[in-house]
Amino acid sequence: MNASDEYWKFGESERHFNNIQAGIRNRAATWLLAAFGAIAVLIKTSENTTWLVPSAVLVGLVSFLATMGLLVLWINDQLVYQRLLNAVFLIGLKREYDNKRLPPVRTMMMYSAEGKGMSCWMTLYYTIPMICFFAISISVTFLLERIGAVSAALNPTWSFWVLVALCIVQGAVTIWVQFTKSTVTPRERATLFGNEDFASMFDGTEEGLRKFGKVVKNYTPDTEGDRRKGKKETSLNT
Repeated sequence: MNASDEYWKFGESERHFNNIQAGIRNRAATWLLAAFGAIAVLIKTSENTTWLVPSAVLVGLVSFLATMGLLVLWINDQLVYQRLLNAVFLIGLKREYDNKRLPPVRTMMMYSAEGKGMSCWMTLYYTIPMICFFAISISVTFLLERIGAVSAALNPTWSFWVLVALCIVQGAVTIWVQFTKSTVTPRERATLFGNEDFASMFDGTEEGLRKFGKVVKNYTPDTEGDRRKGKKETSLNT
């Protein structure tokens, strides 16, 4: 297997991890819709139904569980499979950096992403719904006595503090996800190649972005004449 064939093999691994992540995000969307549906049903039926616990607490609990579900999916998506994808993607980038005959597909992707990648944007796919569920929990906390009948099984004081506890955990989880998204950067992994010039491309600066552009500019496609020349030299050597 020559260098070009080996290079294109990286795409198979990237597609594999991309497909897994797409499946996780589909589940996140389904989970999101199911949670909003459950909240709508609880609010609609609370007018004529007395639950074992106040309807507001049930709405807050659904919002809390929705946030926890999104957290688990985000961990699988961004902390597991995104890092596995980045490992393959980074090796492909290094090959493009070293060999100007390889098409700089990944380099152009990074250049289009301003040298920072897309992980920070994908995290918003999870944190925006988390913020919405957090807002719902806060709202039902202050509207406790207006949402449905108040059950004697859990008095308003205890209901209020249960909702406050759920809000605190939801807020902490949302903030943690937002700050954890950048704990492992491409810059750290790129230093493993021992090439500081290559690693500096991932600084997120204008200079790093220019280096990505330079790799693209230096791309020299392999022509048919070059391939024939290589075959001729190989035959002569043998």
